[in-house]
Amino acid sequence: MKNCSKRTLRYSVSCALFVFLLALFISFGGTAVYSATYTVKNTNNSGLNSLREAIEAANDNDEVDEITFNVTGIITLSSQLQISSGMTIQGPGAEDLAVSGNDTCRVFYINTTESVDISGISIVSGDAGGNDGGGIWNNCDKLTLTDCTVSYNVSDMYGGGMYNEDCDPTITNCNFSVNSADNDGGGMYNLRSSPDITNCNFAENIA
Repeated sequence: MKNCSKRTLRYSVSCALFVFLLALFISFGGTAVYSATYTVKNTNNSGLNSLREAIEAANDNDEVDEITFNVTGIITLSSQLQISSGMTIQGPGAEDLAVSGNDTCRVFYINTTESVDISGISIVSGDAGGNDGGGIWNNCDKLTLTDCTVSYNVSDMYGGGMYNEDCDPTITNCNFSVNSADNDGGGMYNLRSSPDITNCNFAENIA
Protein backbone atom coordinates (compact mmCIF):
# COMPACT_ATOMS: atom_id res chain seq x y z
CA MET A 1 0.00 0.00 0.00
CA LYS A 2 2.86 2.34 0.89
CA ASN A 3 4.63 1.59 -2.42
CA CYS A 4 1.43 2.39 -4.32
CA SER A 5 1.13 5.71 -2.50
CA LYS A 6 4.74 6.59 -3.35
CA ARG A 7 4.19 5.76 -7.03
CA THR A 8 1.05 7.86 -7.06
CA LEU A 9 2.91 10.79 -5.47
CA ARG A 10 5.77 10.54 -7.96
CA TYR A 11 3.27 10.38 -10.83
CA SER A 12 1.42 13.45 -9.53
CA VAL A 13 4.64 15.44 -9.17
CA SER A 14 5.76 14.45 -12.68
CA CYS A 15 2.40 15.47 -14.14
CA ALA A 16 2.48 18.79 -12.32
CA LEU A 17 6.00 19.48 -13.59
CA PHE A 18 5.01 18.58 -17.15
CA VAL A 19 1.96 20.87 -17.03
CA PHE A 20 4.09 23.71 -15.66
CA LEU A 21 6.72 23.36 -18.38
CA LEU A 22 4.05 23.11 -21.08
CA ALA A 23 2.37 26.31 -19.83
CA LEU A 24 5.74 28.04 -19.77
CA PHE A 25 6.46 26.97 -23.35
CA ILE A 26 3.04 28.17 -24.54
CA SER A 27 3.48 31.51 -22.76
CA PHE A 28 6.83 32.28 -24.37
CA GLY A 29 6.62 30.25 -27.57
CA GLY A 30 5.00 33.08 -29.54
CA THR A 31 7.24 35.82 -28.18
CA ALA A 32 10.47 36.65 -29.98
CA VAL A 33 13.55 36.60 -27.78
CA TYR A 34 16.25 39.07 -28.75
CA SER A 35 19.88 39.07 -27.78
CA ALA A 36 19.78 42.82 -27.11
CA THR A 37 17.41 45.75 -27.60
CA TYR A 38 18.55 49.19 -28.74
CA THR A 39 16.32 52.26 -28.54
CA VAL A 40 16.80 55.11 -31.02
CA LYS A 41 16.25 58.40 -29.16
CA ASN A 42 17.08 61.05 -31.76
CA THR A 43 17.01 61.76 -35.50
CA ASN A 44 20.76 62.30 -35.82
CA ASN A 45 22.71 60.81 -38.72
CA SER A 46 25.14 59.16 -36.29
CA GLY A 47 26.36 59.22 -32.70
CA LEU A 48 24.90 58.27 -29.36
CA ASN A 49 21.38 56.78 -29.47
CA SER A 50 21.13 57.20 -33.26
CA LEU A 51 19.75 54.63 -35.71
CA ARG A 52 23.20 54.23 -37.24
CA GLU A 53 24.76 53.47 -33.87
CA ALA A 54 22.04 50.89 -33.14
CA ILE A 55 22.51 49.14 -36.51
CA GLU A 56 26.29 49.07 -36.13
CA ALA A 57 25.93 47.54 -32.65
CA ALA A 58 23.50 44.93 -34.00
CA ASN A 59 25.90 44.14 -36.86
CA ASP A 60 28.61 43.35 -34.31
CA ASN A 61 26.40 40.78 -32.59
CA ASP A 62 26.06 37.25 -33.97
CA GLU A 63 22.48 36.97 -32.70
CA VAL A 64 19.27 38.78 -33.67
CA ASP A 65 18.83 42.15 -31.95
CA GLU A 66 15.84 44.46 -31.76
CA ILE A 67 15.88 48.17 -32.61
CA THR A 68 12.97 50.30 -31.42
CA PHE A 69 12.30 54.03 -31.51
CA ASN A 70 11.51 56.64 -28.90
CA VAL A 71 11.42 59.40 -31.51
CA THR A 72 9.44 60.52 -34.54
CA GLY A 73 10.28 62.80 -37.46
CA ILE A 74 12.92 62.43 -40.19
CA ILE A 75 16.32 60.77 -39.83
CA THR A 76 18.48 62.41 -42.50
CA LEU A 77 21.49 60.36 -43.62
CA SER A 78 24.81 61.42 -45.08
CA SER A 79 25.71 57.84 -46.09
CA GLN A 80 23.81 54.56 -46.45
CA LEU A 81 22.88 52.34 -43.51
CA GLN A 82 24.49 48.92 -43.97
CA ILE A 83 22.91 45.82 -42.45
CA SER A 84 25.16 42.77 -42.30
CA SER A 85 23.63 40.74 -39.47
CA GLY A 86 20.22 39.62 -38.26
CA MET A 87 18.05 42.28 -36.63
CA THR A 88 14.55 43.65 -36.24
CA ILE A 89 13.91 47.34 -36.87
CA GLN A 90 10.49 48.16 -35.45
CA GLY A 91 9.40 51.70 -36.28
CA PRO A 92 6.52 53.68 -34.76
CA GLY A 93 4.66 53.85 -38.09
CA ALA A 94 5.46 54.93 -41.63
CA GLU A 95 3.48 58.14 -41.12
CA ASP A 96 5.49 59.00 -37.99
CA LEU A 97 9.10 58.21 -38.92
CA ALA A 98 11.06 58.53 -42.17
CA VAL A 99 14.65 57.58 -42.92
CA SER A 100 15.86 59.84 -45.72
CA GLY A 101 18.82 59.54 -48.04
CA ASN A 102 18.57 63.32 -48.48
CA ASP A 103 18.86 62.83 -52.28
CA THR A 104 22.56 62.07 -51.79
CA CYS A 105 22.84 58.40 -50.76
CA ARG A 106 21.02 55.07 -50.73
CA VAL A 107 19.02 54.46 -47.52
CA PHE A 108 19.53 50.72 -46.77
CA TYR A 109 22.14 48.25 -48.03
CA ILE A 110 21.17 44.78 -46.76
CA ASN A 111 23.54 41.86 -47.24
CA THR A 112 23.21 38.98 -44.78
CA THR A 113 22.03 35.37 -44.60
CA GLU A 114 20.28 36.02 -41.27
CA SER A 115 16.72 37.28 -40.80
CA VAL A 116 16.07 41.01 -41.07
CA ASP A 117 12.65 42.45 -40.22
CA ILE A 118 11.88 46.09 -40.97
CA SER A 119 8.47 47.56 -40.17
CA GLY A 120 6.70 50.83 -39.52
CA ILE A 121 9.01 53.33 -41.24
CA SER A 122 9.20 55.35 -44.45
CA ILE A 123 12.26 54.95 -46.67
CA VAL A 124 12.53 58.11 -48.72
CA SER A 125 14.74 60.29 -50.92
CA GLY A 126 17.43 57.68 -51.41
CA ASP A 127 19.79 58.11 -54.36
CA ALA A 128 21.94 55.20 -55.50
CA GLY A 129 23.59 57.28 -58.22
CA GLY A 130 25.24 54.94 -60.72
CA ASN A 131 24.35 51.89 -58.62
CA ASP A 132 21.15 49.87 -58.09
CA GLY A 133 18.46 50.31 -55.44
CA GLY A 134 17.91 53.91 -54.40
CA GLY A 135 15.80 53.11 -51.33
CA ILE A 136 16.92 49.53 -50.61
CA TRP A 137 19.58 47.28 -52.09
CA ASN A 138 18.81 43.77 -50.83
CA ASN A 139 20.59 40.44 -50.96
CA CYS A 140 18.86 39.01 -47.87
CA ASP A 141 16.62 36.01 -48.55
CA LYS A 142 15.12 36.36 -45.06
CA LEU A 143 14.19 40.03 -45.31
CA THR A 144 10.65 40.86 -44.19
CA LEU A 145 9.39 44.36 -45.00
CA THR A 146 6.05 45.21 -43.39
CA ASP A 147 3.92 48.37 -43.14
CA CYS A 148 6.56 50.53 -44.80
CA THR A 149 6.45 53.34 -47.36
CA VAL A 150 9.17 53.45 -50.03
CA SER A 151 8.94 56.76 -51.91
CA TYR A 152 10.90 59.36 -53.88
CA ASN A 153 13.96 57.14 -54.29
CA VAL A 154 16.05 57.13 -57.47
CA SER A 155 18.67 55.06 -59.25
CA ASP A 156 20.61 55.70 -62.43
CA MET A 157 20.54 51.94 -62.97
CA TYR A 158 17.89 49.46 -61.74
CA GLY A 159 15.34 49.51 -58.93
CA GLY A 160 14.57 53.04 -57.88
CA GLY A 161 12.61 52.03 -54.79
CA MET A 162 14.06 48.57 -54.15
CA TYR A 163 16.53 46.22 -55.82
CA ASN A 164 16.57 42.49 -54.93
CA GLU A 165 19.37 40.21 -56.05
CA ASP A 166 19.41 36.41 -55.60
CA CYS A 167 16.81 36.50 -52.81
CA ASP A 168 13.10 36.02 -52.11
CA PRO A 169 12.08 38.59 -49.47
CA THR A 170 8.60 38.88 -47.98
CA ILE A 171 6.91 42.26 -48.47
CA THR A 172 3.54 42.98 -46.88
CA ASN A 173 1.30 46.06 -46.58
CA CYS A 174 3.86 48.38 -48.15
CA ASN A 175 3.51 51.38 -50.44
CA PHE A 176 5.96 51.94 -53.30
CA SER A 177 5.31 55.31 -54.92
CA VAL A 178 7.08 58.03 -56.94
CA ASN A 179 10.33 56.08 -57.28
CA SER A 180 12.36 56.16 -60.48
CA ALA A 181 15.13 54.29 -62.28
CA ASP A 182 16.90 55.19 -65.51
CA ASN A 183 16.76 51.56 -66.61
CA ASP A 184 14.18 49.03 -65.36
CA GLY A 185 12.18 48.75 -62.14
CA GLY A 186 11.04 52.17 -61.05
CA GLY A 187 9.35 50.80 -57.94
CA MET A 188 11.22 47.49 -57.68
CA TYR A 189 13.66 45.43 -59.72
CA ASN A 190 14.23 41.69 -59.12
CA LEU A 191 17.34 39.98 -60.40
CA ARG A 192 17.06 36.19 -60.00
CA SER A 193 14.60 36.97 -57.20
CA SER A 194 10.95 36.14 -56.52
CA PRO A 195 9.67 38.24 -53.63
CA ASP A 196 6.43 37.28 -51.89
CA ILE A 197 4.39 40.50 -52.17
CA THR A 198 1.04 40.80 -50.37
CA ASN A 199 -1.36 43.75 -50.14
CA CYS A 200 1.14 46.31 -51.49
CA ASN A 201 0.52 49.40 -53.58
CA PHE A 202 2.71 50.44 -56.51
CA ALA A 203 1.87 53.90 -57.94
CA GLU A 204 3.56 56.60 -60.04
CA ASN A 205 6.88 54.77 -60.30
CA ILE A 206 8.88 55.54 -63.44
CA ALA A 207 11.54 53.64 -65.37
